[in-house]
Amino acid sequence: MKIIMSKYLSYCSGVSSAMQKMYNSIQWGKENNKKVYSLGNLIHNNRAIQKLNDLGVIVLEEKDIATAIPGIIVLRAHGVRDDLLRWILKKGFIVVDATCPIVIQEQNFIKEADKKYHIVIIAKKNHPEAEFLYSVETSHTKSLVSDVADLDNLENEKPLFVVMQSTFPLTMAKVIYEKLYKLKNDKREVVIANSPCASTKRRQIEIEALSKSTDCIIVIGGENSSNTNSLKLHAENFGKPVYRINSKEEIPHSLLGVKRIGIATGTSTPTFIIDEILETLRGAYSET
Repeated sequence: MKIIMSKYLSYCSGVSSAMQKMYNSIQWGKENNKKVYSLGNLIHNNRAIQKLNDLGVIVLEEKDIATAIPGIIVLRAHGVRDDLLRWILKKGFIVVDATCPIVIQEQNFIKEADKKYHIVIIAKKNHPEAEFLYSVETSHTKSLVSDVADLDNLENEKPLFVVMQSTFPLTMAKVIYEKLYKLKNDKREVVIANSPCASTKRRQIEIEALSKSTDCIIVIGGENSSNTNSLKLHAENFGKPVYRINSKEEIPHSLLGVKRIGIATGTSTPTFIIDEILETLRGAYSET
């Protein structure tokens, strides 16, 4: 078996920064006898979260804030609602903001858009980033668009200002963009503020090249990771078997006899999981 690696592995810069802020907070908490919390899961990888839990980090949900002993709370990379942040500060927590800079930029796009626009947020329903963007406090009207059919519900003729979730799948985005451009005419303005983040785009473009030189693809990442699942979905467009795994135990037996395996990862996949899976593959097969 030959293992061919993607050029882009493990954390993106936003996730790497969030994790570093958490490790700094853990150290500061120890030195100052403060409990350390994350507001929800800091990133979408259950094994990375478990390692933080082992270091004493408590995952705090919104419903638990009222009864928690104030300490250091690290805001997740996907962003936190303005009203919730005000409440956290009022309760006496020390806040460390680990929101991804790209997500903050998306927030600013919405806030700074001319009041004439109806804001269209292209994002996956129930995703934390989608909820954050939809909650941005402005006087704009907003719509959440998760697939092309949702565009049929937009108000007629009102100009549109479009912001996209940073990890939204490129293939789905392309279809939605095509219909948005058809809505544009002399009377209706459609402004596209952004596209999926550069790290997401690079990984999705790279997976196409990887598919051409391999017999199957392994995408390493958590099952609750939007960008990992989007990467897997994108890889499935190129006709090769695709597997999403997050541990050596999940390596499929069907890989026996496969000559060339491509390895890609989501942006929230830690290196220790990648190393574990590669070590197992290389231990079972001689050629790497």
